[in-house]
Amino acid sequence: AKVIVSRRDMCFWYTPKILGVLRISNYFVDILVANCQAVARKAMEEERFSENRTRVIYNGYARGGGVPQVDSSQWLAMGIGVDDYVIAKTANLYPIKRHNDLLLAFSNVHSRFPNSHLVLIGGGAEEDALQKMTDGLGLRRHVHFLGARNDVDRIIQRADVCVSSSESEGLSNAIME
Repeated sequence: AKVIVSRRDMCFWYTPKILGVLRISNYFVDILVANCQAVARKAMEEERFSENRTRVIYNGYARGGGVPQVDSSQWLAMGIGVDDYVIAKTANLYPIKRHNDLLLAFSNVHSRFPNSHLVLIGGGAEEDALQKMTDGLGLRRHVHFLGARNDVDRIIQRADVCVSSSESEGLSNAIME
């Protein structure tokens, strides 16, 4: 049987131990598929994977069924008015996604635009720390943690601005969405 593995990120999670295991296990891999050239190059460099066994199949995003309708009652229930500004970020709550920097930046934005809101879509290990930071900045009523969602189209359609503050991305699904 052929063994095919995939890589979709810039190897930020590699520890020396994980990298060692990958380098050994890659001897049994026929093809490595990456979602963009940058990820392919990084995998070849870090894992010492050969170029002739590496393929790139770019991420895709197929929106179907037209633009979803926004349910304004959902937003009003969160305290977001129809004329309020909404800034959205779709990403797991991990340090490499730099939500803490985004919160600091939003604090500045909010001081100039008090009717602005930050909507964070995604869950993860940093949620408690980010909520504490939000409280410390006095932004609890204007920063909304929505967790992992299946209706991202609906949420970002309401956004005036979408943000990517990640330290590293290969080919970002969030930007394409």
